[in-house]
Amino acid sequence: MGNRACVIFIDRNCVSPTVYLHWHGDAVPRWLDQLKATMHGRFGDAAYAAARFVGICHANIEGNLSLGIWSNALSLADLRRPDEMEAESPGNAGIVVVDTSDFSWNAYGGYLAGSQGSHEATNETNRPVAEEALDAFWHAVVQRYPQAKTGDLSPLTAVRLEQAAESAIEEWVWANVPTTSNE
Repeated sequence: MGNRACVIFIDRNCVSPTVYLHWHGDAVPRWLDQLKATMHGRFGDAAYAAARFVGICHANIEGNLSLGIWSNALSLADLRRPDEMEAESPGNAGIVVVDTSDFSWNAYGGYLAGSQGSHEATNETNRPVAEEALDAFWHAVVQRYPQAKTGDLSPLTAVRLEQAAESAIEEWVWANVPTTSNE
């Protein structure tokens, strides 16, 4: 029972401890928006972001239950593997990984997994790159299966493929491009 969520903050060098919420998983997006405003001028600091997030949670949760924090053995590389993150999920809202460089977030293994916080601007930049990459992908598929008469794909699968491509490009840019520009 519960409405559980685990929240982890990252910066370019480290992974924060895990913040555990037992009953307030649905509040995570709202509290992350509040955190982003609180951290204005101090982006890119996972340790301070985690501490301030715990403060926001504490201010909103009465009593001595439903909020915890613990160390974890996750690496930055682990956090880039969706299967690893889904395995860490407590269920319910899931596990939320927050990039403190811009306070965008991804959720895994729960109902928040369909949401992505503050990715709209980055995805708009990456969308043309993803479209070009998917064109090359489909060209390779057609070359391999010339007997195909149509190019049908369910709308849901098409959307998921586009989102995965945009997310992969975003992660690649984050991990490999040293500046904030992704041009």
